[in-house]
Amino acid sequence: MCGCEIMANIYLQKHNVFVSHSEHKFHLLILLLTIVSTTDAVTLTGSSEYAVPGSDFTLTCDVPEESNAVTFYRRPDASTPVGSVQVGGSQCYNTNASPAVPCTPDVCSCVITSTGGRGTVFRWVTQPQTGDHGSVWFCKRTNLKLIDQILDSPDFTLNVADGPRTSLALSPSDTTYTRTEGGTLPDITCTAECRPDCTFVWTKPDNTNFTASAVLSLGQLDRSEHGTYICTAGNVVGTSSITTSVNVQYGPGTSTGLSPSDTTYTRNEGDTLPDITCTADCRPGCTFAWTKPDNTKFTASAVLSLGQLDRSEHGTYRCTSWNVVGTSISTASVIVQYGPGRSIISTPGTFYNRTEGETVQDITCTAACRPGCTFVWTKPDNTNFTASAVLSLGQLDRSEHGTYICKAWNVVGTSNTTVSILLHYGPGDSITFQPEPDVLESIENQTIPEILCSADCRPSCTYIWSKAGRGYPNPLSLSVGTTDNAGQYTCTADNIVSKGTKTWNLLVRSYTRGNTNDKFGCTVGEERSCCTDTMYVTGVVLTCTGVITLLLTVGLGIFISQNGRLPFIQGQHIKQRKFQTVQFSEQAVAPNEEDQRSSYEQLDMNAIAKPSVYSEIENQGRQKDPINEKEYESLECRSNPNVYDELSSTPAGSKGIYINTDTAIAGSSAGFEK
Repeated sequence: MCGCEIMANIYLQKHNVFVSHSEHKFHLLILLLTIVSTTDAVTLTGSSEYAVPGSDFTLTCDVPEESNAVTFYRRPDASTPVGSVQVGGSQCYNTNASPAVPCTPDVCSCVITSTGGRGTVFRWVTQPQTGDHGSVWFCKRTNLKLIDQILDSPDFTLNVADGPRTSLALSPSDTTYTRTEGGTLPDITCTAECRPDCTFVWTKPDNTNFTASAVLSLGQLDRSEHGTYICTAGNVVGTSSITTSVNVQYGPGTSTGLSPSDTTYTRNEGDTLPDITCTADCRPGCTFAWTKPDNTKFTASAVLSLGQLDRSEHGTYRCTSWNVVGTSISTASVIVQYGPGRSIISTPGTFYNRTEGETVQDITCTAACRPGCTFVWTKPDNTNFTASAVLSLGQLDRSEHGTYICKAWNVVGTSNTTVSILLHYGPGDSITFQPEPDVLESIENQTIPEILCSADCRPSCTYIWSKAGRGYPNPLSLSVGTTDNAGQYTCTADNIVSKGTKTWNLLVRSYTRGNTNDKFGCTVGEERSCCTDTMYVTGVVLTCTGVITLLLTVGLGIFISQNGRLPFIQGQHIKQRKFQTVQFSEQAVAPNEEDQRSSYEQLDMNAIAKPSVYSEIENQGRQKDPINEKEYESLECRSNPNVYDELSSTPAGSKGIYINTDTAIAGSSAGFEK
């Protein structure tokens, strides 16, 4: 203890003694003096609660009773002042320096009274360090005019601030947390040793303040809370920070997408498809793989690169993205369109060889198309047959011969395929003649045109003409009409399927003049010609019958007028001869039997008529003459309508032979002299 303190104590002890031995009347005075002494005591304070290490800190010594000098001490050394300030006139001096120098603000200062020479406030500036924390200080004032000339202040404990520095820590002490999205993170507490106490702030990964608290409380995590969190602790000394990383893992989930964002691409074969990139938000980052439509891995990459397309690349491509948390799939459909091209075919075949009446199985047209093709079958006449892929003809007829075309088309293109139906058929009843009539009437020696026989056949028919067993080439060339070539001709058309026939008839009229004996002859034609015109035949037959009846009536009348009896009564043969001499006209001459026979023998009726026709006519035409028992043939034959007129108008001495070859009675003819 310094001398001043001893003196002060002694002084107080004297007062106490004085009080204890004085009379009670002075007791109040002594008490007042003690109070005044305590009130005017010296005090030492600091410029702040905490001194910042290395920063200026001012110690202020207040001296209410005024003092001309104040010294500052740091315990436990109370003999060596740390600082000393003395008033000299109106100036404060740093007497701690040798020699004393005026005070400067960064070292010392004082407040001087108005009378000068003394001060009431004395300041000393120091730069405490962290190690100075807790040090004890006091100041001593000196005033020789006071009873207690030297007086010490109470002790002042210096608090030196200390920041968090390396003391900053986390609890739990982990600095990295790895969790799956949806997991829970425990509270994380930030701690630090600070003087004065630190304040704490947690900063989120986006550098925004999260909470003004030492505790980081995230709870159930989502992906937005992934990142590094910073705890900052600070006080007057400074700040310190510590970090912790929260690693929030999550799979691709629904985040998987495509770039471009289209999920369907429609292209024609040969077009180019842009690269398609698969993307996903994953932590940790995803692995990508594209799978082809046939479920084989296409590429272990996020990029699908197909380039120029062909039809085999049509389908749905899958992008699979995955990590440790999960897997996700995104799809892209690539529609590769193509036309039928060369793929169009017809089944079961393309060529069918059939005979009319046979059947052909259904023929189906197919083609590889995308989108599917529309089919239509076109008939050989270029008309649409059916809007279907199936050609169904069934039982065939000749109109269905030809090439059928199947047309397949879609939005990309069109293709055709053909199916040939080769249909064979015979002539049937298709035989025709050129010129067209199948009966030609001509005068003897008149030019006969060529008769072309033709028919609808496949394969083409061969043709041959025939008459009475004799063959003629096609076309039939007769040059001129004669009694020899008159008659019925048959055209036969023949191919590998069948043959057919059709008849053609030539009717020739022949006149012979210059002979006093005229003959009329009617050669009966063939059945077919006779029956071609029923009404006409009937007229001719009636005409012939009338002529014969007239002749018989006239002859019988003459015979009876000359002989007076019928010819079948006595003298039959003599009268017969007379009957034969009867003149039918002015120049009539009765022919003898040989002449009569020659008239019949002029025509070979067997070469003209069909036996079947002859037999029918023969049965109906032969009649018995009751006079001479000779058989006469009725002229039931087709003749020219003017036969009777010609017979009546022919002058005596002329002879005419009339031949009708349309209808013939085999082996029969009739001739009459005129």
